Amino acid sequence: MASWSTSPRTSSPTSTTRRSSTSASSRRAVCARGLASAPGTITWIVPQLRIMTRGNLAVAYGLNRMTAEQADGETIENWSRGT
Repeated sequence: MASWSTSPRTSSPTSTTRRSSTSASSRRAVCARGLASAPGTITWIVPQLRIMTRGNLAVAYGLNRMTAEQADGETIENWSRGT
Protein backbone atom coordinates (compact mmCIF):
# COMPACT_ATOMS: atom_id res chain seq x y z
CA MET A 1 0.00 0.00 0.00
CA ALA A 2 1.11 3.52 -0.72
CA SER A 3 0.86 6.20 1.92
CA TRP A 4 0.46 9.94 2.00
CA SER A 5 1.17 12.56 4.59
CA THR A 6 -0.56 15.76 5.55
CA SER A 7 0.94 19.12 4.77
CA PRO A 8 3.52 20.14 7.37
CA ARG A 9 1.94 23.60 7.44
CA THR A 10 -1.27 22.24 8.95
CA SER A 11 -0.04 19.19 10.86
CA SER A 12 2.91 20.66 12.71
CA PRO A 13 2.25 21.76 16.29
CA THR A 14 4.71 24.61 15.77
CA SER A 15 3.06 25.84 12.58
CA THR A 16 2.55 29.57 12.24
CA THR A 17 -0.32 29.08 9.77
CA ARG A 18 -3.66 29.54 11.47
CA ARG A 19 -6.69 27.59 10.41
CA SER A 20 -9.70 29.64 9.50
CA SER A 21 -12.49 29.91 12.03
CA THR A 22 -15.54 28.11 10.67
CA SER A 23 -18.56 26.50 12.22
CA ALA A 24 -18.66 22.79 12.97
CA SER A 25 -21.48 22.30 10.46
CA SER A 26 -19.42 24.03 7.75
CA ARG A 27 -16.42 21.77 8.45
CA ARG A 28 -18.67 18.70 8.40
CA ALA A 29 -20.09 19.75 5.02
CA VAL A 30 -16.57 20.07 3.54
CA CYS A 31 -15.66 16.61 4.87
CA ALA A 32 -18.90 15.09 3.55
CA ARG A 33 -18.27 16.52 0.06
CA GLY A 34 -14.72 15.16 0.08
CA LEU A 35 -15.81 11.68 1.16
CA ALA A 36 -18.68 11.63 -1.34
CA SER A 37 -16.30 12.50 -4.20
CA ALA A 38 -13.97 9.57 -3.48
CA PRO A 39 -13.93 7.01 -6.31
CA GLY A 40 -13.80 4.00 -3.98
CA THR A 41 -14.29 2.83 -0.41
CA ILE A 42 -13.06 4.98 2.49
CA THR A 43 -12.43 3.42 5.92
CA TRP A 44 -11.65 5.07 9.24
CA ILE A 45 -10.68 2.84 12.15
CA VAL A 46 -9.34 3.73 15.61
CA PRO A 47 -7.87 0.35 16.63
CA GLN A 48 -7.08 1.18 20.27
CA LEU A 49 -9.32 4.08 21.20
CA ARG A 50 -8.62 5.19 24.78
CA ILE A 51 -11.06 7.18 26.88
CA MET A 52 -10.01 8.73 30.18
CA THR A 53 -12.36 10.42 32.62
CA ARG A 54 -11.86 12.45 35.75
CA GLY A 55 -14.74 14.25 37.40
CA ASN A 56 -16.86 15.85 34.67
CA LEU A 57 -14.07 15.80 32.04
CA ALA A 58 -13.47 13.09 29.43
CA VAL A 59 -10.71 12.81 26.84
CA ALA A 60 -10.60 10.32 23.97
CA TYR A 61 -7.44 9.65 21.98
CA GLY A 62 -5.83 7.11 19.72
CA LEU A 63 -4.34 6.51 16.30
CA ASN A 64 -6.64 6.92 13.30
CA ARG A 65 -6.10 4.48 10.43
CA MET A 66 -7.72 5.68 7.23
CA THR A 67 -7.71 3.96 3.86
CA ALA A 68 -8.94 5.24 0.52
CA GLU A 69 -9.47 3.14 -2.58
CA GLN A 70 -8.35 5.01 -5.69
CA ALA A 71 -9.95 4.90 -9.16
CA ASP A 72 -7.17 2.57 -10.37
CA GLY A 73 -7.89 0.12 -7.52
CA GLU A 74 -4.85 1.07 -5.45
CA THR A 75 -5.53 1.54 -1.73
CA ILE A 76 -3.80 4.40 0.06
CA GLU A 77 -3.29 4.19 3.84
CA ASN A 78 -2.79 7.05 6.29
CA TRP A 79 -2.20 7.04 10.05
CA SER A 80 -2.73 10.11 12.23
CA ARG A 81 -3.13 10.94 15.90
CA GLY A 82 -6.65 11.76 17.04
CA THR A 83 -7.67 13.55 20.23
